[in-house]
Amino acid sequence: MKRIAIAVILILALLLVPSPVSAASGVQIVGKTGDGIWIGDTWEVDIFPGESKATTIWLYNSAKESSQVELTIMPDSLDNGNLLFELDKASFTIPGKSHADVTLSVTASGSATPGTYTAEFEMRAEIIAPPPVTTSEARGVGTSRATLNGILTSLGTASSVAVSFGWDTESHAEDAAGYAYWTTPSAVKTGTGAFRVRITDLTRSTKYYFRAKAEVDGTTSYGAELSFTTKPRGRWWWLEWLFPGLAE
Repeated sequence: MKRIAIAVILILALLLVPSPVSAASGVQIVGKTGDGIWIGDTWEVDIFPGESKATTIWLYNSAKESSQVELTIMPDSLDNGNLLFELDKASFTIPGKSHADVTLSVTASGSATPGTYTAEFEMRAEIIAPPPVTTSEARGVGTSRATLNGILTSLGTASSVAVSFGWDTESHAEDAAGYAYWTTPSAVKTGTGAFRVRITDLTRSTKYYFRAKAEVDGTTSYGAELSFTTKPRGRWWWLEWLFPGLAE
């Protein structure tokens, strides 16, 4: 039996934005299982013509931020193309505090040379930076409605960002996460700039708190919390009742 050994190094290059300390991204290999054996970071598997073998690598993102993972096989074929190495996914996102798995497989054609083969791949994980967003003053404040305003100042590393607003009758300025706000429907922006949402059915003479929200791949950022107070019932409230929105 012809034995073919190819040195394999599993390179984990984790880049934290903006910190240069790569390990801070939090993505780690926490387990390996399947066919063959692992010697350090090298997968070694015996295979014969017509067979397929696979191994699974388990990943965990210990950071609260999502990370974008990119994998590359080197090489993707051996034995004059008679052996093919494949990953079930080469580019994917791992949300913060969650697991993911990647399966590496090798398939031998009927013309393959029996032997022991190894596979090498490079993995790079980069934190997905929260898109910066700014909350702007509410406008068009009336007795029962108001227009909330915000500005998406950057797309970060994303091609599109979902924007919305959270609002409530109580302040949540000190909350780091898990806001108790009501949330407006989100809209997708593919470029920077202002966005707005009109909310209705508010209560007269009531103070409301709100902040802009931007989300991409499970990573969320918020603008500063601002507030507005709806108008009291006016002298001509009966006209309001007859013509909704007249006093807005």
